[in-house]
Amino acid sequence: MPRSPDRRKHRQRSRSSSRRRSRRQPSPSASSDGDSDGGRHRPRSPRRRASREDARALKVHANRRYRTKGSQAKKEKSGRSEKRLQLSQLEDETLKRVEEAIRSRVDELMASAGVQKKIEARLREERAKLEEKVTTQLEEERRLLLDKKRREQEEQKRKQEELEAILEQNRQKVEEAQRRAAEERRKRDLDRL
Repeated sequence: MPRSPDRRKHRQRSRSSSRRRSRRQPSPSASSDGDSDGGRHRPRSPRRRASREDARALKVHANRRYRTKGSQAKKEKSGRSEKRLQLSQLEDETLKRVEEAIRSRVDELMASAGVQKKIEARLREERAKLEEKVTTQLEEERRLLLDKKRREQEEQKRKQEELEAILEQNRQKVEEAQRRAAEERRKRDLDRL
């Protein structure tokens, strides 16, 4: 692709102006060296070269550091997980020890005579309470049964009395009817005579 003439001019202008500038203001390093170039092609200073090498070295060092940081992080993470595992194992062991100590202490206390006496006394008290509760409950049930039986007997007696009263009324009615019938017969007999 052909370049436009305007672009070339612009480039030439910029080059020429930079040349002019470099001619007008020579660099201090060029004047000290005694170059007659006027600073056109300045050699790179050892300082600049060193700084670029330093930058490369820093990059390499940073990469190494980054890698080591990652591996250190992994090591730290695995170390932390190992510590957690050890702590959990230690906690489990201490729990087992505590449980065993408590169990042995309870067994010792249960085997002692004082505790056995206390247990027996407590059992006697509980038995007495239970017996008292059972007797009161049985008495209450007995009383309820007796009341029920008495009510049933009273009800039966009342029904019997009512039945007897009805039978008495019926007997009286029958007797009355028989008496009337006898009187009527007697009247009839008298009327015949």
